[in-house]
Amino acid sequence: MDKDNFLFKLLNNVFLGIGQLADSVPMGGINYLEMVCDSFVERMFNQYKTNFNPVSDKVVDLCRAWIELMDKEGFLHQDDYQFNNGDELVEIRVNNHNCSYYEYCTTAKKEHISLVCPRMLSCRWVVSNCTGQQYQLKTEGFSETDWCHGIIYPEKMISEILTKDGDNISIAGERAIVLSTNAYGILMKTIYDNAPHLLDHVLFQSTYYSSLVEY
Repeated sequence: MDKDNFLFKLLNNVFLGIGQLADSVPMGGINYLEMVCDSFVERMFNQYKTNFNPVSDKVVDLCRAWIELMDKEGFLHQDDYQFNNGDELVEIRVNNHNCSYYEYCTTAKKEHISLVCPRMLSCRWVVSNCTGQQYQLKTEGFSETDWCHGIIYPEKMISEILTKDGDNISIAGERAIVLSTNAYGILMKTIYDNAPHLLDHVLFQSTYYSSLVEY
């Protein structure tokens, strides 16, 4: 078997395995996969950032420079990527049949495994990292057409501490869950019954550090 072909199959199966794991853990799914991709891209970017040479700090130029870097490393072909620049956003089109993640995407869709676009997510991370501003990614569902489409746009400042977008609830921009007062009471009682000496410490540490994160 061709070595490069084997390595790409290995990469695709790694993402499928992570997707299966993400679907099996509480609060996993797509958000879990996005965090995995962010960590993966951060490591790659830090190793190759000396070869990252955008012509400007515009979002579209940051995306192009990242794709060009991966093209030079032989991981993709930049001709398979198209960018349309807006005032505050950039549209990305990817020729999926030439994408090294094509097997991951088709298999994940077929087996109903959580699916994200590592390519577009990597561009989003690079843009957020280089601008110091948080950006979001919206993608169209993977289809059998030749091109995948996505939009990277800046995360708007929230006017309320608690927001809801579809099934996702956020507190100060951080993903959150709903916990009833009854469930919270049971949690506290369980700690008190099994380790009462830890209750003060648990309450102090948990509220202190969680409030620090929200702040």
